Amino acid sequence: MLRALAEGHRAHLRALAWPALLACAELEGDPDEFARVVGDCERAWHDQDEVRRAALEQLSGAPGRLLAALPDRVLRDAAVTTVQSRDSTAGTLAAADTLLRRAVHSAASRGGVRRAAYAAELLGHVVSDPRLTRSPRPLRVDRATAQAIWNATPPETRARADLRVHLAALLAPHLDALPDLDALVRQTALEDDDPQLAARAAATWVAPGPLREQRCAELVGIDASFATLPRVLDVLAARRTDLLSDLLAAAPEGLTGRVRPRAAAWTPRLRAGVVGRWLPAQRHAWEAHHAEVAQDPHAPLRARADAAAHLRDPSLLTALADTAPQPVAAAALGALGSAMEPLLGDQHTVYGAATPGSEPVLDTLLRHAATGGVRGRAAMGALRSLLKALPERDALMLLAPVACAADTPVGSRKEAARALAELPGEAAHDALVSAWDAPRQHRDVRAVLALALVATIDRPGIADRLLRGATEPAVREAIVHTRVGPVRDSMTQAYRTFLTRLLKETDDETAVAVCRALPAWCAPDSDDVLRALVAVAVDPARSRRQWNAAARELIWLPLGPSGLRVLADAFQELRQRGIAADRQVREDAVRRLAGIADALSRAQHATVETLPVIDELAAALCAVGLRRGAARLLWDTCLAALRHGRCDRERWEGLLSLVEERPERLALSGEPYLDVDAPRARSALLNAARLLRERGTPVSGLMALTLVNAGGQAASWEDAWMGELEALRRHEDGDTATAALLLDTGRR
Repeated sequence: MLRALAEGHRAHLRALAWPALLACAELEGDPDEFARVVGDCERAWHDQDEVRRAALEQLSGAPGRLLAALPDRVLRDAAVTTVQSRDSTAGTLAAADTLLRRAVHSAASRGGVRRAAYAAELLGHVVSDPRLTRSPRPLRVDRATAQAIWNATPPETRARADLRVHLAALLAPHLDALPDLDALVRQTALEDDDPQLAARAAATWVAPGPLREQRCAELVGIDASFATLPRVLDVLAARRTDLLSDLLAAAPEGLTGRVRPRAAAWTPRLRAGVVGRWLPAQRHAWEAHHAEVAQDPHAPLRARADAAAHLRDPSLLTALADTAPQPVAAAALGALGSAMEPLLGDQHTVYGAATPGSEPVLDTLLRHAATGGVRGRAAMGALRSLLKALPERDALMLLAPVACAADTPVGSRKEAARALAELPGEAAHDALVSAWDAPRQHRDVRAVLALALVATIDRPGIADRLLRGATEPAVREAIVHTRVGPVRDSMTQAYRTFLTRLLKETDDETAVAVCRALPAWCAPDSDDVLRALVAVAVDPARSRRQWNAAARELIWLPLGPSGLRVLADAFQELRQRGIAADRQVREDAVRRLAGIADALSRAQHATVETLPVIDELAAALCAVGLRRGAARLLWDTCLAALRHGRCDRERWEGLLSLVEERPERLALSGEPYLDVDAPRARSALLNAARLLRERGTPVSGLMALTLVNAGGQAASWEDAWMGELEALRRHEDGDTATAALLLDTGRR
């Protein structure tokens, strides 16, 4: 069966079948059988990427003794096909990487040096693929195994510079014990014409820990461009700071060389703790280099922005924020906030004293926050990070005017509102309310404020404000939601009351949104949500969208203490309107009942508590002339009752009275789904089938045959169901008897 699925034309089935087939072979535990099944997976390697990845991930987790039984060609096909396929993704290459690593370790642990060397060579092809995003990790082998793998590597692999560099990266911790490979990697780093390969070789050559500092110094002494490699730069910055002065002196020239053929701006990332250990002259040179790059109009914008993010001089950052292009200015504003965080304890530095050649830092950030755009958002973000360390009073003095000013850009006001929402205390809440009440406040700012205010919905005046703003779509999305927003569980009652009030006093769009959100806040011991939705469903003044949205929710709500009576009264009211003399009233009621019945498309899954409600609805449908809908609804309700182990004769007779009069009212073309695993449910199903068969009419006979077919399949055609089928084959109605005769049970 699994092989048939693996050969199917649907990719998702193949992606499930191949791993399942491999898992079965793995559980079987026979190495030869496992090798045969994996050999058949050649079709999976050449399949779509999702199939290839699923099979490789399953295979890579197999036990080592089973992987050892795989022929070399299987590993070669899996690795080479994965690398050469254009649609292979990083996840697929990672699965191949894991498989080959485990093959190397498994072979090495069993003394299979040749096999380990072959798998390591294949692994070199995989880790060299640029689509493999994660950095290649060395193999977990000891020194003797590394030497054996290198000695077993064929000459043609040693002759290829790229393959031997990748193999050296896999054996990097033991490179000093492999003098031939070590010399070849050094030669590649210093003499190869490919800058990328030379950089990879240099990073590999300096990998051995005891020799790392010495080798980094040697490379930088030969060619300063090797200092741009992250591994080399980390060593120089942390361990060989004596070489930094010459390096920083050459940095303005671009550090051209073997791994950097062209001069380009160089803005590496180093931790502040590392730079802080340098000599003052070195730190000054480092800052001056980044300042030069940040101000260079010919440098790429990304390099200039990276350089600006490293600066800590407020005057220079202020100048860049004023004059540089937007990405550089945004980075400068962010760096300005980071530069001032350590000085926040000195209130004179932040507020009173101006930075050299500039106004105070917070004034600078506020000035740019008022401009909007990229600069405004960056300045406001820097302000928010700074204000977290300020006293609440000082933060409010800065943020409240920005959030309330109608002439401030919208983006800046939104950031100020978000910052206010993060502040604790009554003063911050009052500032949010003041920003909401500000004249000519923008709707997007109101949406941010509403998201913060709805979390305090129990406070006086908040609900009134949000009710008035709910007609704006952005505000409505912020305040009407299910249990995924800012409203805490302790405010459930207040928020439910707010939604119920919103349902009565707002526009059409908001009412529909509230109808969809209210069920998530329903309490099992309360009927207020149910009553609110029922009021919408029966209110003649409500639009079709509103009552339709309410109808689709109210049937599935918890009934509560008096929910059954509430729904029965609603259906009775619609029933009375459906037979009224006024045509418009009658048409409206019939449409609403039809909409409620249409919402019950899953009545087979109704609970025992909702069955009487559905009976009331079916009676109302019959009364207004919607007998086809009533028949379908009663059929689904009867099946739901069977699932709960109940065979209600009155409900079946009511259904038969509708269908026997007009058989076309109920279509029995498809087999119903019946969850009758419980003995009680099967007994109820069998009783219903006998009840329908004994009635003797053509319609009841076909309905009985439908139930017998479903129950017989669920019970594997036990004797009781076969006996019922034989009785239907002798049914008074010829069509029923013939259909029962043609039913194939699979038994002789």
